[in-house]
Amino acid sequence: MNLEQLWQKQKQKITEAASPYLEPGDTPKFLFLAQTRVPYRWMPLPFSALYGAKKRCVIVTDRHLYLLNMPLASPTKVSGLVDKHPLSDTVLTKSSLGSLKVQDLRVWPVTSKLHRREVEGAVQFVSELFQNIRQDNENTLS
Repeated sequence: MNLEQLWQKQKQKITEAASPYLEPGDTPKFLFLAQTRVPYRWMPLPFSALYGAKKRCVIVTDRHLYLLNMPLASPTKVSGLVDKHPLSDTVLTKSSLGSLKVQDLRVWPVTSKLHRREVEGAVQFVSELFQNIRQDNENTLS
């Protein structure tokens, strides 16, 4: 089993664990792991917990962006909903240092090729959706 297959299996388990926190009809389009503030960018997730970082899971669906809490010791369990934003008024930005900012929350995605693809896809999807909504609003007003 290669890394891609392992990640797909892990994503499926996380999706199942997160389903009680998602609204009915919401299916994940993008899912990636992240962590809260980190004093040192190069520090791997297990060690960053010693400095107060918390493990998060970011799920982007067609309608919402969910930020979920995950226990540090488990790669597939979800322990609660931290925040939920409707995509119609969500701005997701990526900084030059690699962090993602969702409204007023900032997380640092796990740095691996598999997660990077999910992060890039999510940022592009949310920004395109936000631009389309903005254009529709401008066209409606004019």
